[in-house]
Amino acid sequence: MKMLCFRYSEFCYEFTDSVVVNEEFVKVICTSDDGNTVIYKDFFAFPQNPYKPGDPQYNNGPGSDRLSVLMIGFDGVSRLNFVRQMPRTTQYLDEQDAISLLGYNKVGYNTFPNVVPVLTGMSEAGLQKNCWPDKQSVFDNCTFIWDQFKSQGYVTSYGEDAPSIGTFYFLKRGFRKKPVDYYPRPFSLQVENETGTHHRLNIKLCMGKQISSQVYNDLIKSYAYRMKNQLSFGFFWTNSLTHDYLNLPRIGDQAFKEVLTFLKRDGIFNRTAIILLSDHGMRWGSFRTTYQGFLEERLPFVYFLFPQWFKEKYSTALANLHLNRKRLTSPYDIHETLKDLVNLTRISNEYFTNRRIKQDMVSKTSRLGQSLFRPISPDRSCKNAGIPEEWCSCHTNKPLSITSKESQEAAAAVVLQINSLLSGYRQCADLKMSKLVTARLEEVPNKESLKYLFKDYIVTLETSPGHGLFEATVRYSHNAGFTVIGAISRLNMYGNQSSCISNYLLKLYCFCENQWGI
Repeated sequence: MKMLCFRYSEFCYEFTDSVVVNEEFVKVICTSDDGNTVIYKDFFAFPQNPYKPGDPQYNNGPGSDRLSVLMIGFDGVSRLNFVRQMPRTTQYLDEQDAISLLGYNKVGYNTFPNVVPVLTGMSEAGLQKNCWPDKQSVFDNCTFIWDQFKSQGYVTSYGEDAPSIGTFYFLKRGFRKKPVDYYPRPFSLQVENETGTHHRLNIKLCMGKQISSQVYNDLIKSYAYRMKNQLSFGFFWTNSLTHDYLNLPRIGDQAFKEVLTFLKRDGIFNRTAIILLSDHGMRWGSFRTTYQGFLEERLPFVYFLFPQWFKEKYSTALANLHLNRKRLTSPYDIHETLKDLVNLTRISNEYFTNRRIKQDMVSKTSRLGQSLFRPISPDRSCKNAGIPEEWCSCHTNKPLSITSKESQEAAAAVVLQINSLLSGYRQCADLKMSKLVTARLEEVPNKESLKYLFKDYIVTLETSPGHGLFEATVRYSHNAGFTVIGAISRLNMYGNQSSCISNYLLKLYCFCENQWGI
């Protein structure tokens, strides 16, 4: 039989049938006999256990009553759109008695401010205060939840399938050192650069012969299989099918269901807490301009899957989690829940029957987040959950005439605020309102005593030049007049209109004058 060869870096290993791969990533190239024509090229990931036989942490899963944790995130998918677009997956989750949070509310505009609380327990502002002072800084000094798992002997992993817009790398500097044990970013970058195609908006939809999401599906399965006897924490994030298009997730429905069936068939379900989540709903496009789209943008999804033995052993904690399905929750709560999974003694049935739990409950309520293994108050407010007013879904509102005086003044306040934000960037055009699209008056529950002190308006407007479509909450009070509260959202893509500035927050608003001949 002709000897075959694979090459990694400067090494070439010959084999006839099979070979044990001890490298994390392998690039395979097949050429014609003369070596001049590439017939096939692909990349493969082989997750490695950093612990070796003899290490106390090696293969520490069997016999342990601790759980591995596998988190899989989907960018830009609301809970309802997840149900609409991925019915096979959601049906399978229902069959496995997964627990879905119906009141899960986002806390920030895009991915970064919604993932940071999950992984650190801090807001974006808190991160800046504690360990990330500016966008030129790296995140190496920040403490992430995977660090807590690592301290308990877990193998840790973090990866994203679209590294060019990665959570910690899009207009940011990311990490100087790899933050986890298994870090497939170099693999993802190489695959994207060498085989990525069909770059329609922000994402390359295909990697070679596969859709991009399938590459990461395979990586997740390989990682879970390799760590099946090892306590591990993995956080994997997918953008490729969900970031740019409302209806594209349906293409990946069957494939992702097969990821879950693989995990169950291989026994990984029985040793792992599986958490599926998203950061927010679709942030732009025609659907987002509807009231339904307005709500769904604020209401992402979370599903929890636990082994049967875990549900029986920690029955009180699971009963509380079921209770919290219909309570107001936020990304801060996910972080506190993960901390309990690091230390399961804090959710044992004995712990909950101890009188000291009452004192613990009091201390927990002083934080933004509360573990979902503890009962959350049915009267919880957005403020108590760490949800800013402009993202709170607990309000009802009624439409207003776009020609009314208050609607026009609220919209004018938004344009004034945008231009104020851009005042230090002379390369950005001064924006003017070209059209007021919608206006609504927000009705805040349980604040009857405050109804004469202020009114909140939600306005959607278009500006020129550039046809930017923006939405903001504007508060009116007798003392301050109309003022914007919170962030101003952009509901359509800015593309390369703002390429003359690098500020990741202001790129939403800037229209570069010289670039477009204004």
